[in-house]
Amino acid sequence: MRRDPFIHNKNSILAIIFAVACVAAAGAAVQASGQAQSVIPSAPAGGVDPSKLPEIEGIHLGMPAQDALAKIKLMFPPNQLDMRYVKFQNAPDAMWVSQAISGGNGTGCKSPCSDQLTVWFSTPPNKQVVIAIGRQVVYEIGKQPAMAGMMDSLRKQYGQELPKGAIPNAVSGMSWVYDESGKLLPVSTPKIQPGCAGNIQDFPGGGPNPNSPNRVSTLLPLFTGNAADMNRIAINPCRSHVYVLADMAPASNATLLGILRLSMSENAEDTRDVYAGQMYLNGLVKKK
Repeated sequence: MRRDPFIHNKNSILAIIFAVACVAAAGAAVQASGQAQSVIPSAPAGGVDPSKLPEIEGIHLGMPAQDALAKIKLMFPPNQLDMRYVKFQNAPDAMWVSQAISGGNGTGCKSPCSDQLTVWFSTPPNKQVVIAIGRQVVYEIGKQPAMAGMMDSLRKQYGQELPKGAIPNAVSGMSWVYDESGKLLPVSTPKIQPGCAGNIQDFPGGGPNPNSPNRVSTLLPLFTGNAADMNRIAINPCRSHVYVLADMAPASNATLLGILRLSMSENAEDTRDVYAGQMYLNGLVKKK
């Protein structure tokens, strides 16, 4: 049977077009994967060592969630400890603890006094770790520490702070920036901004009842992982590094410390975990 040369050529052309389209699609997928690998901060070789990262009361950034919770439960009685619970919407996964809030107002103080510690945990499916810690202490009148002494203590614990006025839009207080190996970064490091301490993208809270956790359907709204999405991550200084900020409000006697607000966050870890969580949620939507 004689073949029609037009149909034969047409089929060949269609086959070529299809093949080119497949190659282009594969190339786009590789490019998107490459963009993610170049934008999402990579963990140090061998992983993050929490013992090298900043801590408050022995709770380190990067510490496994179960270890941190065990420490917190030893530090505070049950009536001074609140948990927050979250679960992915329409997912088979179990709920998780997103936040632990402990401490509160002091008793027997001659003036208002309090000590509150809040710990935030990363979002699955990556292993849950501590990604942010905040502490606020309101000192009782008569027991307020010297401002200079507190500044010296903070330097001993966290190292020499970044020089004031060296960074545009710098926040008040003392600030430190580290890499994920615990090394202090100089002010010349690209994309550092002390105001990023505590600036995380993981789900900010949760439900107080484990039987009724808050349900999360998205971590990064309208995020698909395309070039525009990745660019927003790339230009944001809060999506990398490890940050610590100490904000100190003086007492009526300015040489004494009235309120200490200490915040720290593992922003690079937070970025990796939120990206992984959003990609997981996007995958669930596609399966429907």
